[in-house]
Amino acid sequence: MQVSYKREMNHNYLMIESEFRENSYEARMMANNYIEGLLRFRIKKVDTHCYFCYEITSKQPLERLLENRPLGLVELQMLVVTIARTLNRMEEYLLSENQILVKPEFIYVEPDRFQTEFCLVPGIQTDFPREFSRFLEYLLGKVDYQDQACVVLAYGLYRESLKDNYGMEDLLRFLGNALPSGVDEEKEGENQILSDHDPEVPSLVLASEDDEKRREKWSERFKQWIAGKFKKKKIVKEEPLSWQMVFDEIEEEERQEEGEEENGIKKPKELKIPGEYIPEKDSMISDSTMLLSERAKSPSMRYLMSLEAGEPDIGIAYYPFIIGKQDNLVDYQLNKNTVSRLHLRLDEEEGRYWITDLNSTNGTIIGGRLLENNEKAEVFPGDEVTVAGIHFRFT
Repeated sequence: MQVSYKREMNHNYLMIESEFRENSYEARMMANNYIEGLLRFRIKKVDTHCYFCYEITSKQPLERLLENRPLGLVELQMLVVTIARTLNRMEEYLLSENQILVKPEFIYVEPDRFQTEFCLVPGIQTDFPREFSRFLEYLLGKVDYQDQACVVLAYGLYRESLKDNYGMEDLLRFLGNALPSGVDEEKEGENQILSDHDPEVPSLVLASEDDEKRREKWSERFKQWIAGKFKKKKIVKEEPLSWQMVFDEIEEEERQEEGEEENGIKKPKELKIPGEYIPEKDSMISDSTMLLSERAKSPSMRYLMSLEAGEPDIGIAYYPFIIGKQDNLVDYQLNKNTVSRLHLRLDEEEGRYWITDLNSTNGTIIGGRLLENNEKAEVFPGDEVTVAGIHFRFT
């Protein structure tokens, strides 16, 4: 299976070269119908080659979104519900689940609403249950480890997928069972987000404390398993996990720092002087609820020097460095209408510098050459870099 990317006018496509017959039932069904949850599909012939083209405009692969941030609880719920509903729709069109590529680089997400679409390739044959279990294992390493409910849910889903002959119904049962019954204002808001995303989300996903009818449908084996792990659908804390101990130690250090006494007098916490530079520690806790190691600093500061009047220079202090207009997903916000939400990424590898176009709509040009979607190209000091018509020089 040969994979490439193509930009045509204002549309971006994932191109998969196929030896499968383009007039097959699956190909015709995909080309003539839009199935919600699957990437839009069309067939293109070039000479003797046949390409399956998938619309990925304004979308990003899940793998890329999770490179620098964790997967949240609501997003994990939405992923599982979306794939379950997509499989149900595929049954109506007599399409096989074994033709879906369940890999993070082929699962595309609309960043604003985390709306997910999957890639179905006519003719391929995979073992979907096994591949989906591997995908859940991948997600287990990407979840927000400061959110205990998210960790429990991810691990529980993965554990269910290791059972013989498991199905999506089993995962949905566990998903509904794992949600807490008491909903504070924050969780209530999260449930509202999930409901707004898809008004047909099954009620078992949006768990209710007094939903006895739903509980009666759960199988006995799930009740028995839950009995040892949950109390009123809340996790029973037996002993601190390793990640909990890390944060307990940090909190204890903060309390000691604030509560140190000298000659019986409590010392106030040391204040930072405005404007004073204080080196960061090797690791830090950010507001994104994720324990992150500080990203590698560049051996020498590089810039994208603006060639446009009134446009500021862009200092590249670390790598990877993402430029786009989506404030919470990029390292530098270039807030122009022509710029994509995630437009390009700069990387440094052993003293060499690279730019990758991140499936942008209006493209990235290096030294006069337009990069293909997701193409990675080396950039040298002095090269002109054009980001959606905005001109810079890499120095």
